[in-house]
Amino acid sequence: MTKAINVIFFAIFSVFILTACNNSGSNKTSAIPTTTVAEPSASKNAPTTSPSTESKKNTTVSDNLDNAHKVAFKSHNPCSFSISLPTNFKLFSQNYETSLDYCDYEVKLTDGSVIIEIHSSLNSRFPFDDIKEGESDIKYLYRRALSKSKLDITYKTQKENWFVISGIDKSNGKINYWKRVSGSNFISDLSIEYTKSQALQIEPYIGKIATSFSSQ
Repeated sequence: MTKAINVIFFAIFSVFILTACNNSGSNKTSAIPTTTVAEPSASKNAPTTSPSTESKKNTTVSDNLDNAHKVAFKSHNPCSFSISLPTNFKLFSQNYETSLDYCDYEVKLTDGSVIIEIHSSLNSRFPFDDIKEGESDIKYLYRRALSKSKLDITYKTQKENWFVISGIDKSNGKINYWKRVSGSNFISDLSIEYTKSQALQIEPYIGKIATSFSSQ
């Protein structure tokens, strides 16, 4: 009888132990979702300022381009070249005396900084002593300009009577844009040089300024 009671007691105790183990295992499993849910919060540590800053930068550039279309331009034809500039850009002569052979001008922003220079001279002032047979004047000038350039060139092109060379000045890090136009009697140069901090003040207008530039 005693033996039977012991067997029953052992069986009940075994069931109790198994039940406790199962409950313990169930509690351990229920902790996993908590960890899993917590993991995405780590993504909050990822930088969020860069997209915001980039978006703000793109918005600023876009706003400046939009404003460029709204800005009034004024045409200038002071000597042997023609150009259109925003009305807040001021054109000044660099020459104390006038000459029929050449003229030199500079353009200042409202803060007084000079970012544009314009030079125009008679064709006869340019030496063409090593021009190749069959080479046009503008192709010759373009070839010579490239060979003497001190820029880290980022863009270049040559068309019927003009060429453009632009890039970064290796000596001072400034951005340069140079357009040379060969007219019937004069060769004229438009030179734009500016720092990165001045980019938003001039870059939205460069296209229209350059397109308007011509030489007599």
